[in-house]
Amino acid sequence: MSASVETRWVGELTPRGAELTAAGPFVLAGIEWAGPATPRVELRAKGPDGSWTRWALASTQGHDGEGPAHARFGEPVWTGPAVALALRSDRPVSGLSVHLVDAPEGPRVISDAARATLSSVQLPAGAGQPPIIARKAWAGSQDPPGAMPAYGNVALAFVHHSENANGYSAAQVPGMLSAIYKFHRYARGWHDIGYNFLIDNFGRIWEGRAGGIDQAVMGAQAGAYNLESTGVAMLGSYGSVLPSSAALNALARLLAWKLPLHGVPVTGTTVVEVQPGDAGYTPFKPRQRVRLKRISGHRDGDSTDCPGAALYAHLPKLRSDTAGLLAKAGPQPLLRLGFLPGPGVKLTGPTDLAADTAEIHAGTPVALHGVLTQLNGDGSPGAPIPGVSVALQSVVGSAGNDVPVSVTPPGAQPTSVLSTGADGSFQASLSTNSNLLVRALRSDSPAVASALVVIAVTPSVTLTRAPGPAVSVAGTVSANKPKVLIEVWKYGAKTPKLVQHHTVAVHNGSFGARLKLGRGSYALRATTPADSHNAAGVSPRLTLSV
Repeated sequence: MSASVETRWVGELTPRGAELTAAGPFVLAGIEWAGPATPRVELRAKGPDGSWTRWALASTQGHDGEGPAHARFGEPVWTGPAVALALRSDRPVSGLSVHLVDAPEGPRVISDAARATLSSVQLPAGAGQPPIIARKAWAGSQDPPGAMPAYGNVALAFVHHSENANGYSAAQVPGMLSAIYKFHRYARGWHDIGYNFLIDNFGRIWEGRAGGIDQAVMGAQAGAYNLESTGVAMLGSYGSVLPSSAALNALARLLAWKLPLHGVPVTGTTVVEVQPGDAGYTPFKPRQRVRLKRISGHRDGDSTDCPGAALYAHLPKLRSDTAGLLAKAGPQPLLRLGFLPGPGVKLTGPTDLAADTAEIHAGTPVALHGVLTQLNGDGSPGAPIPGVSVALQSVVGSAGNDVPVSVTPPGAQPTSVLSTGADGSFQASLSTNSNLLVRALRSDSPAVASALVVIAVTPSVTLTRAPGPAVSVAGTVSANKPKVLIEVWKYGAKTPKLVQHHTVAVHNGSFGARLKLGRGSYALRATTPADSHNAAGVSPRLTLSV
């Protein structure tokens, strides 16, 4: 737990309520409880001057996606500077804790988006990219992600609200985002803030979770759907009032850029599968196929009141406004990328242009095939778009930086930029010794990115018996691995039994070991564990008798 987060045990909360004094100042509070599932718990905070804030709902649930839904958490409430807290509930609640978060007003005060630190990513997709304030403007170096980002796909967008008082100032927003981050990371146990984007009441769009605003970064914002969605939180409480017109306009502009960038229409519906580990957040069964609007409210997929009754009622107009922006921009493209079958290539996803993963041995060529077409209103491919440059990129680093990938078109020299043919297609082969996340990108207007494909590279591991009377083995590893594990299995009357295992250093791709074995028949293998660079490697089985 971070020093910025104080957790206080309350235990049983009755309708009579409770008050507690914090050990230090705080600006945000969130509750955690054991039961019942749907209490109405409210909180208010006491400022340093002795004044109390209004009561705010603290038991709104639903934002999650990085683990099973065991504990029940409410959404954190921004209180502003405070020293004490009061709680009340409409029924007895057991096992209640309060997480109090302290945060600075932000690394810097940003009062005007035109003067803000904007994202370096600039892609003219959809109706045009709106100004998006980079994550570093609120996180600085104080609030780094706890792990590398994970990537999925963008099939739809969820609209949220953050359930905090609406009367905040522009200067308070960076501190609000930092406090939400601390609650999500240190109280919820996530590795970063849960939302992909956040929009304040002044119409400013903020980058949330790290990994790249143009990437399909998997957030923790819509339990059971995070793998296939992007999430936008409107800072404020919108059960009875709407966000400002500036905020709603910014939301429409963001969605009219983000969804088309991934080749997704802003109208209509799509079908997504409920991820089993997070099905507890939904009214649906694990792996159930659910049809949702491409711009959905959080409550459409999960058991929550989010994004508030007033904002949810506004979503039909939001969809209409977003579609209107795109209508002015003209036809939108769809870019698909996949694998072609080949020797030494194992496809673990579909073998068409929606392929997910190809498993290969280090250095084995894998063929990539893509198509650029117009995007039909139902999300299907339309007419081909010929003669357009498409770049191949890999995603690296916590910021989702794009690095050109060198590929070899048929009969041509290696390059990272391909041109679509008369049928809108392109093809090239790629060899690599390390895992890659690869996408195709058309960066010219209208820009569009393909879904990521995963190339999982398995090191080639060999194991042989060395000549001589002693029991010695030698082997090689094609990828740069510091160690291998040699397993020794002895054949018995029933099944083989693991009798020895040795960790052996690898030098310049080679290793060797001398073994002490009694009489009998044995099977040996050398393995390397999976890591960020490669999938697990395993040698063919070596049998020998002593």
